Amino acid sequence: MSASLSLFVVLTATTPAERTDPNAALVETVRILAGETLYHTYQKVDLLIEARFYGLREASELQRELGITVRSLKEIEERLEKTGAIKGLPKEDAAAVTRLRKIAGLMRQQCESLLTYFDTGVDDHWKDAETSRKAAFKELEEALDLNPKKGIAPPPREPGKKKP
Repeated sequence: MSASLSLFVVLTATTPAERTDPNAALVETVRILAGETLYHTYQKVDLLIEARFYGLREASELQRELGITVRSLKEIEERLEKTGAIKGLPKEDAAAVTRLRKIAGLMRQQCESLLTYFDTGVDDHWKDAETSRKAAFKELEEALDLNPKKGIAPPPREPGKKKP
């Protein structure tokens, strides 16, 4: 199962028809869009950093892109906070929205630490960014069911051989 399909299945575990709250479709849409956006933002930041280290991007390009990403993540955090405050929101939806907001915050911290690192060259900022990156990925992996080993068939064995 691809990461996007897996993400879709996890985020749409309950459908509006299965629930009676009037905000179900809205919250479901927010969960899907926020989850996809955070997953792709995580990948984007990794690619930006690699491109910088391999000399494929100038420092000014990296700073501009990270700055845009920080602003976007702040906006996502604010919107998720408002979504999580909807009256009558089921507990599981509120928990999912809160978790996505936490992930956005961790990713924002990562980007802010990276910007500071590239401005100052102080290794502690790199370490802070790495700590935030690892925490964000752990949360993303659990929230979006991204574990590639889960649900995969065992490796093939030669015909006629029995299991060891």
